Amino acid sequence: MATFCRCGVVLRDNEKCSRCTRTKQTVTTAERGYDHDWRTLSERIRKARPLCEDCLEQGKVTPSKECHHVVKITDAPHLRLEPRNIVAICKQCHNVRHSDAGGG
Repeated sequence: MATFCRCGVVLRDNEKCSRCTRTKQTVTTAERGYDHDWRTLSERIRKARPLCEDCLEQGKVTPSKECHHVVKITDAPHLRLEPRNIVAICKQCHNVRHSDAGGG
């Protein structure tokens, strides 16, 4: 069955478009590992750990709004849904963790 690439090229049988080089911006969040299963787990973790874990270590009390993989999905895809590899943190701490990790 034929499908179309985002650029309009006809693709057959799950082939990849040779004209397009997909970047992080064109890959969907689900394709990067942040699918329904991730959203469900993230919500469950934030309910169980309602305070930012990084702020708590600094003696501050801040609500957790996001979850962060300690080991990146790209480095260890098998840990994507492993609760021990996930911390519940606030937006500011999440930004700090990504800036410290070189944007990862």
